[in-house]
Order: sequence, then structure tokens, then C-alpha cells
Amino acid sequence: MINKDPESKYMIEWDYIKEDMRFDDSLTPGWVTIKIKMSHSKWYDSDEGFGHAPSTYYYQVPACVEKEANELQKIRRKHQNDNTFNFWITDYPKRVVREADH
Repeated sequence: MINKDPESKYMIEWDYIKEDMRFDDSLTPGWVTIKIKMSHSKWYDSDEGFGHAPSTYYYQVPACVEKEANELQKIRRKHQNDNTFNFWITDYPKRVVREADH
């Protein structure tokens, strides 16, 4: 299933893992996680979302570019509240593994 990462201009592929299994990088050989985000959707507070845990998103890059991707992450983090910073110039291809119970 291909989706669009709202933070990126690049297409990403979602991966799925088995129920009752926690994600770690050993499940995706050749890829490393450089950022982890939790969903903050209001859906979890609704009747439909009741009883579900928020999704966790693992942003991954190929292991061979981990150092460069982490450097770009530091630059992006440094400028996260700067409305004049052009985030497109520090974007990079990545994929996302979504861990969720729904």
C-alpha cells in the first residue's frame, strides 16, 4: 500500500507486522529508524477510536545514509519553529513503518 507522508514530497511504502509483535529495525534489514512519532489524532478521543492505542510511526532510511539523514534531522529540528526556513531543501526519501492496533 503506497501512501504520501504529509512531511515529505516523496512517496512512501507502509509495512505491516504481526499482531502482538513490537517493531524493531531487525524486521527491516538494511533500513534504520531515525525518527519515531506518535499519532496525536483526536480520533482516539472519539467513539470510533475508543479503546485503540495511538499509532506509532517509525521513519526509516537505508542504513548506508543514516549519518547524513541524522544530520538533516538535526538541521530540521533546529529550525522547526522558523517560518522562514525552507524545509523542502532538507527533505530526503524515507519510508514509514506504522505500528497500530487498527
